[in-house]
This record gives sequence, structure tokens and C-alpha cells, in this order.
Amino acid sequence: MFAHLAEVDDGEQVAGRVVEAMNYQGPTVSARAASGVPETGALARQPERPVTLGLRAYRGIARAFPGEFNNNYGGELLQTAEDAIEPVWRQHCVLGLARLLMDVAIRVPFEYLAELRQNVRYALRVLGGSPGFTLVALLSLTLGICIATCAYSEMNGLLRDLFGVPHPDESVALHQPVSYPTY
Repeated sequence: MFAHLAEVDDGEQVAGRVVEAMNYQGPTVSARAASGVPETGALARQPERPVTLGLRAYRGIARAFPGEFNNNYGGELLQTAEDAIEPVWRQHCVLGLARLLMDVAIRVPFEYLAELRQNVRYALRVLGGSPGFTLVALLSLTLGICIATCAYSEMNGLLRDLFGVPHPDESVALHQPVSYPTY
């Protein structure tokens, strides 16, 4: 921008270019035009508001996919949505956009479960490869959980059942009112 302004001697041209820069909305070239395919008809005009909102929601949902999935397929997923969302809107209106968004929203938990399944299989394979470490880890966890449970149960029993009190749940503590000095 500043390089273009340095080339201009006229003050009105500078002001005009500053106004152009302030009104600049970003590149308006779609993926189709960038690939060399000319846009005609409905594709050449600006997308309608529901299409823009649907695409924004689609991008937000797509960011919720696991990182590895986004690294491998994120760009392709968004490109497919950008290419498909306007024809879906023209053919099916709001129901088509809702279905498109639901398809990707339903897919997110399945991708997390697939990644979790891979991680669990890997963990079991690694633990199976070193049985000594697995045995020590399981014994440590078992003893730690057992000791914590026993301590909690014992404290619960001591605090709940007061010795010498026939009905401890009916016990009431009386406090004298305390007056604070006035400062």
C-alpha cells in the first residue's frame, strides 16, 4: 500500500487510494477462479447471508476435529464445503445447510473415538511389550487406590458415627451470639 502511495504525486489520488485501502474486503477470488475455471451466473455473485453464516459455522465445526485429522484432511474438508455450500443452498435452502452442518457435527465425535481407539491399541501394545513395567505400574495403582479408599471410608465412619450419642443425626450445636466491637 505505501509503495503505491509513494508513486503518486497528486493529493486526491493519495486520498482515493487510502479510501480504497480502508474499504478493502480481502481477496474475492474463489477457489474455482483461482484454479482457472471462469465463474458464471450464480457463482460470480456474492454469496447470500445464510450461505456465509453456514460456511462460518462449518469452519467452526471443522476446527473441532482432532489435530491430526485437521492436519491430514482439514484443507480438503473446507475446500469441499466451500464448493458445495452454495449449490446446496440453492437446491435445498435452510434444510440443506442444516444437513451439511449436521453431517460434519456428527462426524467430529466419531473421529475422536477413532483416535482414542488408536491410542488405546498403541498403549496396550507398548504395555504388552514390557510386562515387568506393566506389573509394577498396576500394583502401584492398585495399592494407591486401595489405601485412599480405606482412608476415606475410615474417616467417613469416624465422623458420621459419634460414640456415646444414640442419634447423632439429631445433634445440634448451640453457639452464643458474639458481638463484635464497633470501630
